[in-house]
Amino acid sequence: MGPRANTTAFDEDVPLFALCLINSAIELGGPAVRSHPRLLSLVQDELFQNLMIFGLSMSPVILSTVCSIVLNLYQHLRTELKLQLEAFLSCVVLRLAQSCYGASYQQQEVAMEALAEILHGRNANLDCDITCTNVFEELANLLSKSAFPVNSLLSAMNILALDGLIAVIQGMAERISNGGRSQQNPINLEEYAPFWMVKCESCSDPDHWVPFVRRRKHIKRRLIIGADHFNRDPKKGLEFLQGTYLLPEKLDPQSVACFFRFTAGLDKNLVRDFLGNHDEFCIQVLHEFAGTFDFEDMNLDIALRLFLETFRLPGESQKIARILEAFSERYYEQSPQILANKDTALLLSYSLIMLNTDQHNVQVKKKMTEEAFIRNNRSISGGNDLPREYLSELYHSICNNEIRTTPEQSSGFAEMNPSRWIDLMHKSKKTSPYIVCDSRAYLDHDMFAMVFDHAEHEDVYKLISACHHLEDVLDDLVVSLCKFTTLLNPSLVEEPVLAFGDDAKARMATVTVFTIANEYSDFIRTGWRNILDCILRLHKLGLLPARVASDAVDDSDLARALIWAAGRPQKGSSSPEDEDIAVFCLELLIAITLNNRDRIRLLWQGVYEHIASIVHSTVMPCALIEKAIFGLLRICLRLLPYKENLADELLRSLQLVLKLDARVADCIL
Repeated sequence: MGPRANTTAFDEDVPLFALCLINSAIELGGPAVRSHPRLLSLVQDELFQNLMIFGLSMSPVILSTVCSIVLNLYQHLRTELKLQLEAFLSCVVLRLAQSCYGASYQQQEVAMEALAEILHGRNANLDCDITCTNVFEELANLLSKSAFPVNSLLSAMNILALDGLIAVIQGMAERISNGGRSQQNPINLEEYAPFWMVKCESCSDPDHWVPFVRRRKHIKRRLIIGADHFNRDPKKGLEFLQGTYLLPEKLDPQSVACFFRFTAGLDKNLVRDFLGNHDEFCIQVLHEFAGTFDFEDMNLDIALRLFLETFRLPGESQKIARILEAFSERYYEQSPQILANKDTALLLSYSLIMLNTDQHNVQVKKKMTEEAFIRNNRSISGGNDLPREYLSELYHSICNNEIRTTPEQSSGFAEMNPSRWIDLMHKSKKTSPYIVCDSRAYLDHDMFAMVFDHAEHEDVYKLISACHHLEDVLDDLVVSLCKFTTLLNPSLVEEPVLAFGDDAKARMATVTVFTIANEYSDFIRTGWRNILDCILRLHKLGLLPARVASDAVDDSDLARALIWAAGRPQKGSSSPEDEDIAVFCLELLIAITLNNRDRIRLLWQGVYEHIASIVHSTVMPCALIEKAIFGLLRICLRLLPYKENLADELLRSLQLVLKLDARVADCIL
């Protein structure tokens, strides 16, 4: 066979064939991998690391195959791949879906298609883990931002994002029917207790892990706020954390070190200033900070990279000396195989910092050679030379990959370099176990709160809102739907009834509004005003049935809305239209009061004050005062036999009849 004409296709064929074989193997034997430690280790390390590399290739076909493999690994081995899955989502899927690093439109589509499939279970295992990123929150925000076009036509990617968002919401709705309501009790920290390394007692028992992860999520939110305070003023930031019981009242080095080490979003320059300070407490924090790293079986250059990535290396020689001394002590404690003592680690660390500056500073014209580097490090290991191969490996590692000691221009996503991957593998041995969430809605209250503003499908939306008592969500939904009814907008057409009848969208919105009002009335608050505006408009158009009142909510929101809609009565004559609205609202208010006699105490004060205002302001006979007086009599007649505890107030209300204007009394009594 001759050479291939299409070299790009040839470059894709070989890795694509290998990836397809891997995918088939995972599909057929995925669950069995857990029973073979060496094979599982291969999947956790080499396979996943290479999947991330291939995932960032420019080929959408390869990316699609990689995503398929990761989805299969998620289905079969997710309990063994918690941090690997987090890294793939953060460093590959999110980067590509947001068009970072020059991702093509086809790559964005493939990444977006994979998002919805991977969302399940992310909230409990990553968003509620203090040391992990908020993957579910970031993915949900990405889907919501991508669901609708801004300045372009609707595209396939918009539809994929919308489908993903709907799938998340639909999953929550389905879990409601399976029981296990989401816990909504507020979490309050009453005193400081060490929490960084605490693990759940039982990750299989919801009675243990649900309160545990909710508490961890609460702490994580407070830490984000604390980090923001620290970045503005370190002293006030630490005081804030003490006030919220995330640091002890009397600061200790270990708790402050853990805050610096594990809290995301801290200003690395401020961390540097604190750790480099010569104050005795700061020095203790520095050594505790170094003690949080796991350098076991790790090369010196990789350990140094990981250490210096957590803050910015200072420029002053004394600060550098203190920082490298703490690092060297920790490194030698865990990896003493080659080095004679901690002083050897300190000298070699200094040498690597100098080599890094020499090789990557553009102002240095004459670069250090390998021989010069080896010569400079003779006899530093207790008077003996270090192995030449060891020093040569360190030299080439620094030359080929700079240790960054200054802030990088970042797009928000960390690049998964080899040193970070080694650190991830170390962390995966100690990370909190993966929690297998069942089909019940234990954490859906918090999840829905993140995405409700962008949800579709009103029936699902209202079901979840009512189940988790998110009244603001239902109110927002009601307000939005009322706008689509067109009833709130003054119609410019000559025949508004015909116009409303011809508008299918307006009719559907109106039906949905009243369906929500009937099914979930107990959870509507401020939305009643908009609903009543629609009712009044329908009343003006003559489209309401003779009876519209029904059993109402268990508080006075609807009654207050009716009183507000009726308006304050004014002395003197009013227009026939205003009087008609006031009479209609009064009739509805009285009907609701009678239908809710078991909850009359919630309504009575507002109802009485409204009727009293009508009596005091009316000087001429009219339909409104007639309805008010006879309505009051009906309420008293209906309630007096049953409400002994309210009898005195009801009887006193009848004194309003004696306060009627003489002309009004002669006409209606």
